[in-house]
Amino acid sequence: MATFDTGPLEDVDVVAASPAHMPKGQRRQRVIVFAVLLAVLLCALTAGLVYTVQLQKAQAGLRAALSEKQEENAALQEKNDSLSSENSRLSDELGSEKSQNAALAAENEQLKMQVSLKAANGTTATTDAGQIADNKAKLVALTFDDGPGQYTAELLDFLREHHVRATFFLIGRNAAKYPALIQRMEAEGHAVGNHTQNHARLPRLSADGVRKEIDDCNAVIRAAIGHDAVMLRAPGGNTNDTVKGVARNMGLPLAHWSVDTKDWQSRNADKIVAAALNPKNGIKNGSVVLMHDIYRTTVDAAKIIIPRLEAQGYRFVTVPELLAARRGGAVAGEVYKNGYPGR
Repeated sequence: MATFDTGPLEDVDVVAASPAHMPKGQRRQRVIVFAVLLAVLLCALTAGLVYTVQLQKAQAGLRAALSEKQEENAALQEKNDSLSSENSRLSDELGSEKSQNAALAAENEQLKMQVSLKAANGTTATTDAGQIADNKAKLVALTFDDGPGQYTAELLDFLREHHVRATFFLIGRNAAKYPALIQRMEAEGHAVGNHTQNHARLPRLSADGVRKEIDDCNAVIRAAIGHDAVMLRAPGGNTNDTVKGVARNMGLPLAHWSVDTKDWQSRNADKIVAAALNPKNGIKNGSVVLMHDIYRTTVDAAKIIIPRLEAQGYRFVTVPELLAARRGGAVAGEVYKNGYPGR
């Protein structure tokens, strides 16, 4: 077998690739790279630290601002609660004052039954309160809505001549044109009622809307005679709990009717008379009669109806007088259709 002699192995020096054995330029390059990386790292750490500090400061500022706003809101809420309480107190006081005014107005109407009323023609019409309170006395309350109008003065002339007192439910926008007629109504013993400012359908309105319609009309009446209306008649007789509640708070009883002459529909004097004097559905002791003084035909019909009722022994009173005599008075917010004895 052949053998090969490789000869003696020579020692080989293996030099590790350490920095000490690197060329000087290469070592410097590595140092620079390391320094740059270290600087970048330090910058990143510093930036992160600065951002964290700024973020904490911002959060602290937001927390402080939030706390301040919460304190402001709490103060505003406290102020709002105080104002609400004060507003409630003032509303209660206003309602109380209006109730007192209504009571005084009703008392004034009652006093009118006990005193002599001097008519413009110089005659004196007297009413015995005791006779009116007697259930045997035949009483009727004529009411006239929607005025004053161009025929109201003529109607007042006729009522004065016959010593008749009635109740006028005024629309504010119309009444504003005739302050002298309102004053005359008051002076001649008639009751002045509220029929809203614009003849509004009250159940369609909010409580505030109902109150405004009544308030605006009362302002017109008050400017003429120094006090509010003694009663409220809702246009069309349309009411609901909201309307009744507002009327109650304002100290106003609600007057409806038991006899509708439908003068607003027929515009015919003969038909108005027939409806008023109908033996079955017409006027009887304690009736409240609905008419409108804005129509020529209604005034003509009144000139026929009143003498005929006089001949039957009827006494003409205002609605407050009728309710005082037959029901002992009227309660704010309640609806009254008649003053029939025993009802």
